[in-house]
Amino acid sequence: MKKNVEEVLHKKYHKKLEKLNAYKEKLKRMQMTFREYGVGCVIKDEWSYYQIEIIYESILCKDKDTAAMAAKTHIDNQKKAIIRQIRLENQKNPPVT
Repeated sequence: MKKNVEEVLHKKYHKKLEKLNAYKEKLKRMQMTFREYGVGCVIKDEWSYYQIEIIYESILCKDKDTAAMAAKTHIDNQKKAIIRQIRLENQKNPPVT
């Protein structure tokens, strides 16, 4: 019985695990590419992953315009996130004056 359950689970999740491992490998390659260009890369959500993927693919295809536009959008979003975080921290711990 145990072997049958393992076989069923393996069949059911094998493709999903392969896909997940492929995403992990792609993410590693993307992060290494960004390090080569001196850019830190931390992916926190699906939208960030999508933006980074566009930048990565654009660099590989030597599409400067798309890479530049996607990088600008990503940087603008990072700025907004940092400002939100600073405001949140200041609300929790107001600066001492």
